Parts: sequence; structure tokens; C-alpha cells
Amino acid sequence: MTTANHAVLFTQEACLPCTQTKDYLREVIESDNDLENYLSVMDRHNHTSLVESYDLAIYPVLLIVGPNGVELDRVTGGTQIRANLKGILIALRANAR
Repeated sequence: MTTANHAVLFTQEACLPCTQTKDYLREVIESDNDLENYLSVMDRHNHTSLVESYDLAIYPVLLIVGPNGVELDRVTGGTQIRANLKGILIALRANAR
């Protein structure tokens, strides 16, 4: 984990909102490459222990975690994540500086 707060996007295969959110994320990163440093994308099937630890059941879900992986906040659902993602990443970057 990092020494600052970090966003973690959990997705799964065959999930239209997940695909739409990852496509939007690519647009966000293309517009500001530095934002990539404040986000990790994880497929739920590859990180089952984290899915269990964070009690994740609906995808996509965006977690904001502290330096020790403690969940600070979460945004659930593709529409809500896409509406807030860029602002969250910009805020994480501002707080890290």
C-alpha cells in the first residue's frame, strides 16, 4: 500500500457498468496521466481475500483507503463512480502533496 490515501476500483468480468467505468477511467487518465498514481484497479476474482475483507458484493465499487488499507469511504455503482472519479483522484493528489 502507499503512504497516502489511495483509490481502489474493484470490478468483475461480464459487468457492463464495470466496463463503462474502466472506459471512463481510461479517458480520465489520458487527460491527466498523473492521476493514475492515485488509483489501483482490481478484478474481484483475482483478489478474493480483499473482496472478503472489505465485504464487497456489488460491482463496480470504488474504495478510498488509508495508508494501512483501512477503508475511509466507498462509492458503489458505475454511474456514481463515473460522476465522482475525477474529482476524487484530484483530491487524493492534492492531499498527497
